[in-house]
Order: sequence, then C-alpha cells, then structure tokens
Amino acid sequence: MTFALFTAVLWIAFVVYWLLASWRTKRTVTVGQPPLIRAIALASLALGPALYYLPLSSVPVLGWRIMPPHILFDAAGVCLMMFGLSFAVWARRALADNWSGAVMINENHSLITSGPYHIVRHPIYLGVLCAMLGTAFVIGEIRAFLPLVGVFGIWKKKIDAEEALLRSAFPNEYAAYEKQVKRLLPGIP
Repeated sequence: MTFALFTAVLWIAFVVYWLLASWRTKRTVTVGQPPLIRAIALASLALGPALYYLPLSSVPVLGWRIMPPHILFDAAGVCLMMFGLSFAVWARRALADNWSGAVMINENHSLITSGPYHIVRHPIYLGVLCAMLGTAFVIGEIRAFLPLVGVFGIWKKKIDAEEALLRSAFPNEYAAYEKQVKRLLPGIP
C-alpha cells in the first residue's frame, strides 16, 4: 500500500467514525452560525479530498511538486496525519453529546475544559489541520496545500462565531478559560 493510499484509508475511517458519532448529540437550543457559513465550510471540506486524491498531477501549477519525493517526508506526513486525526477524535469524545457540526448551544450544554480542551480551545480544528498538513506532505504537490489556505479563512469565521456563542452562554467561565488556554496552538494567542 502506498503512503497516499494509506492516507485515503485513514480519512475514510475518520469520516465514518465522525458520522457515527454525530448521531449522539443533544437537542439544539441556540444557533450561532449563519447557514451560508456552514455550507461554505462543508464545501471546503469536500474540496480537500478532491485535491488530494483526484489525478491532478499533470494539471499546470496544481501538479507542481513542492515536497521532494522521499520516504522520510511520506513517513512524517503519515505520522502528523495520524496524530491530528487521533487528537480530533479525542476532542470529539471529550465533547460527547455537546458536539455539533454547526455553531450552536445544545440542551444542558457543558463547557468542556478537560482532556485536549485543556491544551487548546479548539482541538478538533487543530487535529484536522495537522491531518491535512500531513496529507499534503505525502501528496507533495501544490494542490494538496491549497485546502489548508481555504480552511484557515473559513474556520477563522467559525471559531469566532463559536467563541462569541460560548462567551454569551458561559460569560464568567469562558472568560477565565480564554485566559488560561490558547485558541488553536499552544503558546500562540
């Protein structure tokens, strides 16, 4: 099995887990994300696999190699991807039935600050970004790095909306949490 095929298998396993886990969530009480932002975010997630796995190597610019083909880059990419997906799954499990795909507060919502949420405030995003970067290392072409560019802008808006909603739902607790735990990367505000 090639490294690229292995990353595809990992992504498929991750998506299957995510879909199965999404069936167990609490009833929504407050929605804090416009439907258009949610649609754009979902479309950007669908674009990633297309750029990773469709045969686009011969397309000008998209097929330009920026990571030299080497087993060390492939192995590092797979390790980064496995770390990222594991971190995201750990975060999803920590949220349990508080999780939702859109920005919303669920019935009897709890502010989760333990597990990966003790390390960063948005560990699912961090984990998926690491997995995307790892996949880009394995693919090695410009096309594999493009989803990272798009995701930063879209997720920035989603993170801002999530934090605004959490501030309103947990005014004192979330303010203290923001002071203690970094947003996306440990050590970077």
